[in-house]
Amino acid sequence: MRFTLYLLFAWFSVAAQPFAVGSTTITFTDTTRNNRAVGTQIYYPAMSAGADAPIASGSFPVIAFGHGFVMNVGAYQNIWELLVPQGYIVALPTTEGGFSPSHLNFAQDLAFVIAQIKAQNTQSGAFFFQRIHPKAGVMGHSMGGGSAHLAAALGAPIDALCTLAPAETNPSAIAASQNITLPSLVIAGANDCITPPSTNQLPMYNALPAGTCKAYLSITGGSHCQMANSNFNCSFGEATCSPSPTITRSQQQALMHSYLLLWMNAQLKDSCTDRDQLLQLLNTANGVTAQWQCGACTLDLANHAQEKGLRLANPMRSALTIPLAATAIQSLILRDMQGKIVLEKSATSSVAVDFLAPGTYILELTTTSGERYQQKLMKI
Repeated sequence: MRFTLYLLFAWFSVAAQPFAVGSTTITFTDTTRNNRAVGTQIYYPAMSAGADAPIASGSFPVIAFGHGFVMNVGAYQNIWELLVPQGYIVALPTTEGGFSPSHLNFAQDLAFVIAQIKAQNTQSGAFFFQRIHPKAGVMGHSMGGGSAHLAAALGAPIDALCTLAPAETNPSAIAASQNITLPSLVIAGANDCITPPSTNQLPMYNALPAGTCKAYLSITGGSHCQMANSNFNCSFGEATCSPSPTITRSQQQALMHSYLLLWMNAQLKDSCTDRDQLLQLLNTANGVTAQWQCGACTLDLANHAQEKGLRLANPMRSALTIPLAATAIQSLILRDMQGKIVLEKSATSSVAVDFLAPGTYILELTTTSGERYQQKLMKI
């Protein structure tokens, strides 16, 4: 166990940290719910660290994160400090923080925030103009985790779910899970005495439909509150029940983070490399008990783009040109034959590829109308 955690800490110490963490606060107004104000703390990849720092160049998936019962969003610094440097925008609604929260309203807030930030991608002058990746995820801890399950079942523009010690909610997150077809990762602490896995996380996982990509992790010796940073309200509740954790907060979070980052990279950045590493980690299952039903990453090499009448210059030379208007292109992804993304753009119809080594690549193109194309291309 100690050796495994040492490797995890070593991995995070050498992992690329290309982005500084910027932060901003935006209050979104939901006109469909009596002009409900949804205050949101947002952390994003920035040119330099700090409040309202200029956002970095690139295209970043949005992840909405739901806080636990009477927990401040500041308790989840471990989450945004993990994900933002790796190219994610983490948005934390600050609503429903009292002693009588509405789980349904909170779920709707999570889905609404994702939609609002994604909409800024095409709004000239908006803070996140031309910085939003087409894919988005929803996360949450405890009450926020259960609400994330509710949000995922709403049919919102969400592509992946990951919850940390999710709690049963009203309406039922367990019942809602039956309607979730998104890739879903549920993480539990084996020593969670606040939301015991047997009555909360396991029923949610089991309710997820067969045939979907789903995984369940129970961290050996892990607790409910150690999913987050130290928080008085959570710790006070945990002190009144048993069993207690048998591993430290840093040990629990090191295990949790290793799976979480690979999961998000696999689902939101379509990284075959990270998906395969995740499956290897699940197979090893050091420090956790795991069950899952997700297949290995595979690439379809059919020339679907040509079949649909989209003619691309092949082989590529110094540039890749798509015979569509830039405004019609939602995302353009180029992979190598190992599935690694080597180029990713949005809202552009011509990109330089002279930096690529000669070889075979896979183009994946999604239009703003939802059409998807795929083609094998040569680079000379």
